[in-house]
Amino acid sequence: MNKQAFAAMALILFLICSCSSMTACPDSEPVQDQLYLISILENIINSQESFSVSIFNRKTLSHWLKQTELLTHSFYLIDLNGKGYYTLSFSGTDNKLYTDGIWILNKNTDIISYKLFKEGNNIWGVKYSFTENYLDAHQTIKNVINTVKSGAKYYYKDHILSKPNSFNCNSAVNETIALKQRQYE
Repeated sequence: MNKQAFAAMALILFLICSCSSMTACPDSEPVQDQLYLISILENIINSQESFSVSIFNRKTLSHWLKQTELLTHSFYLIDLNGKGYYTLSFSGTDNKLYTDGIWILNKNTDIISYKLFKEGNNIWGVKYSFTENYLDAHQTIKNVINTVKSGAKYYYKDHILSKPNSFNCNSAVNETIALKQRQYE
């Protein structure tokens, strides 16, 4: 293959694959396959690229309902140093109070609510819970990977009646947070 044909093929592949996992296009499909999710998260923490993690809260079901403790959803934002981002949240696999749990990258409602928030249209009530200044990004992602591997269950009212290795979207984030160690001078 000559150099021009190779360059043309590389350009075509770049255009087709521009929303690959490391590009982290916010319009990419949600990732629910847990082995693939682990692979993406491990690639992020093992890459030489820097990244940060922040936590956001928003209204759970839709932007017109009042936000209450039962109707609040938490999600991580993994920012790849301005080169793209992922959202990451915990959910149930079925619409039941107690079911298998699943971590999802780029859940549609997380992406939509965050994108509207960044554009100044905060109809989902999105707000920072923790910024990257307070979170140990690498350890937080490692904690999420460990939770995925543990086969955690989803329990809607986890804050009312907790069960072992069971979380909802809020408690899963609370259990996987790793705060930075404060440096005292």
